[in-house]
Amino acid sequence: MARVQRLCDAWTPPPGFQRPAWDSDGLLGETPFWGRFWDTGTPQDRALLTRTRENAAQMLRSETLDYGLIHADLVNENVLVDGPRVHFIDFDDSGFGYRLFDLATTLYKAVDEPAFATLQAALLQGYATQRALPDLTLLPLFIALRALTYLGWIAQRVDEPAIAAKAPAYLAIAKRLIARL
Repeated sequence: MARVQRLCDAWTPPPGFQRPAWDSDGLLGETPFWGRFWDTGTPQDRALLTRTRENAAQMLRSETLDYGLIHADLVNENVLVDGPRVHFIDFDDSGFGYRLFDLATTLYKAVDEPAFATLQAALLQGYATQRALPDLTLLPLFIALRALTYLGWIAQRVDEPAIAAKAPAYLAIAKRLIARL
């Protein structure tokens, strides 16, 4: 991940190159890239998600964060290992965003694993061998933001029963992550 980000920093996009923005507006604006997560759940859930959205937007406004081209969906399913070689696939969500969001996306699905701290330390240690680590102060916020983007994605597909059935579990994870902030 860090190596790809480093290469992206050295790359000059061609004229007209466009990708989604995983910035404050793309995550928390009126029409986030993956949908309005704050319209999910009970009235109490929606109030919590709305407060979290407002607080997160304020926190992102007051920070200078490492920003550039990111994969934005670097999860296990999108990493292929062939001996010593590693290949990333599925760049459809790739865009310009916070580098912490890339780290958070990778960490999100392991957040409830007993070995989470070990996995996080290994990811950050490996990242640091290729690129300076961004300020990690807001990493818990970005992991929660990743959870919220999944809620937004699900909210746009509530008429698909298999996807709608996942909403309670994803909402529960998001609420646990918000409580840790």
